[in-house]
Amino acid sequence: MKGKFIWVYFILYLTKGYGHDAHVAFFEIQVVDSKSINIIADFPWTLRDALLQYESTLLNDKGAETWRKSFERYVLEHLSIYDVEHHPIKLLGIEVLPNSESSHSVRYKFQFEGGVISEIENRLMFNLNPNQVNYHTLKNKSDEIEFVTNAHSPKFQPKETELINYYFTILVIGSIFLSLLLRMTKLKIEKP
Repeated sequence: MKGKFIWVYFILYLTKGYGHDAHVAFFEIQVVDSKSINIIADFPWTLRDALLQYESTLLNDKGAETWRKSFERYVLEHLSIYDVEHHPIKLLGIEVLPNSESSHSVRYKFQFEGGVISEIENRLMFNLNPNQVNYHTLKNKSDEIEFVTNAHSPKFQPKETELINYYFTILVIGSIFLSLLLRMTKLKIEKP
């Protein structure tokens, strides 16, 4: 009987005993409409350690408001979304969400102004561990893109942006070529 109890305990430990991987975070980026982008972030329990490393004065501060403001600064410095003109899209607010599955993680909702996303830079938690991996799902009305950021590659450009950049490059090169061609033609016409 004692042997069966140990096996049952061991199996339960394997399936429920492990907490959220301390070096992995998940981000669901929802393009709601042209006026709103939401990011649902699922952080491991080590988020507190990342904040303490970011701002060591928090260690002696028990005030919730101080921690909230520090977290907001941390997010503003480490998570950026850019529009097609490479201007940062403004962070409007941060909301704590209830944990869905595990008490070993904490969930937040970051609300940004809307716009077309050209680039996402996510360096959250990289200050704590150089092996941190952030998994992302970018959802808009018609598409879903998955990508990963890490310390070696903290930025991502959605494919639509790559196409826009490609067409913009073609347009610029074409314009330069056309202007040179017109100048050469104008020079030939003026020379009798």
